[in-house]
Amino acid sequence: MLTSLLYVQHGHSSRPDMALCFFVTCSLLLFFSAYSRFWREGRGKTWFPLLFAGSLALALLSKGPVGVILVLLPIIMFLVWRRDLLGAWPLLRPGPLLIFGVLGCGWYVSALWGATEEFWRTQIMEENVARFVGGIDKMSPLYYLGPLLFKFAPWNLFLPAALWRAFKEKAEGPVFLALWWLAVMLFFQMSAYKRARYLLPAQPASSLLVGWWLATRLSAATAIVQHWRWRRLAVGLLSAGAVLVTIAGLRALWATQEKEALSCRLFFSFVARETQEQIAFYCHWLALHFWVSLAWWGLMALSVFFLLRSLVQVRLERAFTSLGLALLLVYIGLYPSWLTVTSWAESPQGYVNSIVEKIRLAGQVAFINPCADQGFAVLFVLQERARVAEVRWPWGAPPPPLPTGYYLVSDDRRAEVTSRAGGTWFEVLRDTSSVGWPLALFFYTAP
Repeated sequence: MLTSLLYVQHGHSSRPDMALCFFVTCSLLLFFSAYSRFWREGRGKTWFPLLFAGSLALALLSKGPVGVILVLLPIIMFLVWRRDLLGAWPLLRPGPLLIFGVLGCGWYVSALWGATEEFWRTQIMEENVARFVGGIDKMSPLYYLGPLLFKFAPWNLFLPAALWRAFKEKAEGPVFLALWWLAVMLFFQMSAYKRARYLLPAQPASSLLVGWWLATRLSAATAIVQHWRWRRLAVGLLSAGAVLVTIAGLRALWATQEKEALSCRLFFSFVARETQEQIAFYCHWLALHFWVSLAWWGLMALSVFFLLRSLVQVRLERAFTSLGLALLLVYIGLYPSWLTVTSWAESPQGYVNSIVEKIRLAGQVAFINPCADQGFAVLFVLQERARVAEVRWPWGAPPPPLPTGYYLVSDDRRAEVTSRAGGTWFEVLRDTSSVGWPLALFFYTAP
């Protein structure tokens, strides 16, 4: 899992999907552990159902009803495969139901009691039902093909074989993992609204399944590779490619040290889709941390060297270990630094500094809400530097009374605000950077 781009990428994201993945995983592993050790034989441990109910409630609270669905769907599929629906009976006793009702459903009851129709419409209908049936947006049925191919590489190459072998051998553990993965994939494939992060709850199942397959099939795979006639040619081509990549990386690093940013920018332009401004930020950061970056690149080259050496000797277990170390270095070193440094180019700090300079005498500014979602990053930073007030002006509603002063107006509301509010509007500042923050600073003079 730590060498999966999907898992690492969203581990750095401030979204609830990682919490959902954690509690779904805890719930399913608690169920399988209790079922395989106790419930299947008619024995029971009282604390297992209680722990399961608490974990299921936290899955519900992490991202709504989908957390319950992603836990119960694999369990039902597994019990149907086992022809043992009564295996879930310990979960239906008063104790687990009470814990789930108090911890999970209790919050929903209080929210419905406090916000009534608005909560039902927003959280239940829009965030859950409408997303599933296509009320918000619809994606292509092939949407998840990219995340499956590229965000679990290279382990996705072994996933089909692991799934096939799990159902062929009918061992309980692998079958449960396979059904877990299939249940999550099928549910989100049926959903009209799709996002790569939605596949996170399937990541532990696929990782454990591929790990099981590799642990039990490496000896047989070694015998097959030893008799492959093109083995040495393939390793030779991989070695030549690794040498070229290593030289290119060293050249890019050395160019930053020599203040020749062009070579660094040219190198990253081939492998990254970010803007030239973001790439320039990263090359500058590499120049400031040259020796650390060089040591990291040396460890990467060493891991790849041992990988190729193990492939030549047909020691696949060592080869996979070296590959895992190389991927860990990428995701521990390269991905977080790239994400952090390139985000500086998209930071609203520069625009906020300009706003603060303009409103220095007034000392405060107001923003007209609702505004574009992208503008809230500017407002968040601005609140730490100046007094920021909110003016509620719903779409199409009559203009509220506006005193003279500075206002931040979203680009999509510019025409409505400046035409319907009496008085004089004068544009003071607009973001002209490559990011183009959609909030313009106006000075308004009341009539």
